[in-house]
Amino acid sequence: MTDSFIFGLDSSIKNSSLLPTEKLYNATGQNSGNLAFHFAVEQMVHTNQSSIGWGSEPSELATKSGTAILPCANQVGAHANYGWLSDKVDKLPSNVIALGLGAQSGTTGNIPEVPEGTLNWIKAMGSKSLGSKSNIGVRGDFTKKVLEHYGVDEKVEVLGCPTLFLNPDKDLGFKIAEKMATFPKRVAVPSGHQKWHHLARIEQSLAHIVTETDGSYIGQSPFEMFKLTRGEVTQLEAEHFKECKNYIMPFASDEYFIRWCNRHGNLFFDIPNWMEHYRKYDFIVGPRIHGAVLGLQVGIPSLCIVHDSRTLELCQTLKVPYVMAGEVIKGFSLEQLWSKVQFDAQEFTENRTKLATKFCNFFDGNGVKYNHWLDQIAGM
Repeated sequence: MTDSFIFGLDSSIKNSSLLPTEKLYNATGQNSGNLAFHFAVEQMVHTNQSSIGWGSEPSELATKSGTAILPCANQVGAHANYGWLSDKVDKLPSNVIALGLGAQSGTTGNIPEVPEGTLNWIKAMGSKSLGSKSNIGVRGDFTKKVLEHYGVDEKVEVLGCPTLFLNPDKDLGFKIAEKMATFPKRVAVPSGHQKWHHLARIEQSLAHIVTETDGSYIGQSPFEMFKLTRGEVTQLEAEHFKECKNYIMPFASDEYFIRWCNRHGNLFFDIPNWMEHYRKYDFIVGPRIHGAVLGLQVGIPSLCIVHDSRTLELCQTLKVPYVMAGEVIKGFSLEQLWSKVQFDAQEFTENRTKLATKFCNFFDGNGVKYNHWLDQIAGM
């Protein structure tokens, strides 16, 4: 086994209460959900060096040794070019593993246009594998298909997402199923994005459920949602305030909407506190996949409202309950939404065991130490 270090974000932002919202937004990679899989990777592997950020200078990278572990996200798509990372990967001193890489597209399964720079980054990571071993873990079959299309799949393996293993309990699925017998009284919603205009009726139904159940409305992205759920809704520019209100609660007065945001809005900058918050609720539902997976990890029934390839792929790979946005696009009640939750504890458990085994073999093949409870989930 080799020395290793994490090359990515810090999953817990220290003294977040003292920092301005813009700085926090950028520190999360512009989505607080990113902290979830970074935290999961930190829990999974044994590292003996401090983490280092993707923005680090080459001179800082040169101080590191051993395996660089890259927590990844939905970075394969037309929306972003990661060519700037390929040179940094080339300069890493030893081998590399990537975890959780995903493609970004619509739910129709069309191959996205991927910038050449991003493809070069993926090739650079593949070239830093340990011998012939796979060293790039992807979220699901769709991402693998996209990388096959571009001819950069040689070192790729479908592993899902490390967040599936935050809870070491092998019987987690059955404990979730037990709670499915009781209709939820309080609901937490990982919020959407005010630019998703086609999903506005969905978001408005979710906001109504939050009101009905004295629930929680949790910001993830973009910047305006950070401010809205951090007690700074009155600091939004008038144009952004109006856009957010029209997306969430178009028929409310400005005064009511401000009170609602301050009562129900929540924002988290470390994952343990986010998961602890969920323990107060009986059902987690919304369009954010990591918001839903964190709910499952604390044993709470959760449902993802799927609206793109990345959420669909992860739900299918991890066996997270989901409903397609098109099925509920006109709005819904809590009763209607709850009836959409299909959770098979046996299937969830068997799939979790299979993926844990794949992670163990992946880490072993790449000479990376990992925590023993992953073996326990895998039954090894």
